[in-house]
Amino acid sequence: MKNISGNFNTSSEEISAVKEFLLRLGLNSESYNINKYGVTNEERTAGDIEVQLLDYNKSLLFEVKNESIKRIKKYGQLGIDFISAFNFKQGMSFIRKPQDPIFYDDFISKVDKDNGFKWGKIVTSKSNIWLFYCLNYDGQYEFLDGFDFQSLIDNNFFDYLKKNCLFCVNAKPQTQMSYTDNWESAVFYIDLNDRFISQFKVDNINKLLGCAY
Repeated sequence: MKNISGNFNTSSEEISAVKEFLLRLGLNSESYNINKYGVTNEERTAGDIEVQLLDYNKSLLFEVKNESIKRIKKYGQLGIDFISAFNFKQGMSFIRKPQDPIFYDDFISKVDKDNGFKWGKIVTSKSNIWLFYCLNYDGQYEFLDGFDFQSLIDNNFFDYLKKNCLFCVNAKPQTQMSYTDNWESAVFYIDLNDRFISQFKVDNINKLLGCAY
């Protein structure tokens, strides 16, 4: 099943994406153990996939995000989930189209943070690497990049997104499991070649090990 926001049975596809990412960095499947991470709700918000690197006695926690081929092809953007659940304050609303960052303060002032509000993975994730992938119509990887998430956070990633990137209140497709609930969610969009995020790309084994614990 595709890992569309709001659909949760995605472990197999997430594990496959992590395996392909590690293979591209020169690690074969015999050199690590890989499992779905988390039993409690708190653990599940911290990360998706855990990898134990056997030859190095180190571990990695991955956040895995599937991007649609349409967004990658048409817009060349990654989606960063920044609010996973919220409602607007009584009598307030906000346009459901990508908005310039100058409207962020207006948007957040309309969000009810007192009732059921939950930050997205940009706040709750404890992962070492954020892995973004996209499958083309033939089921091949169109895009597969990992980023040093802890370094992103240490360098004020959230503030960078708020000041420089489009954001949007998500419109739920009918295929999404959470389509019928009453909760809203919101996302930032960042360009694939954005200079800020590109400097934290994990594209060799040394950078990978630098993320491990």
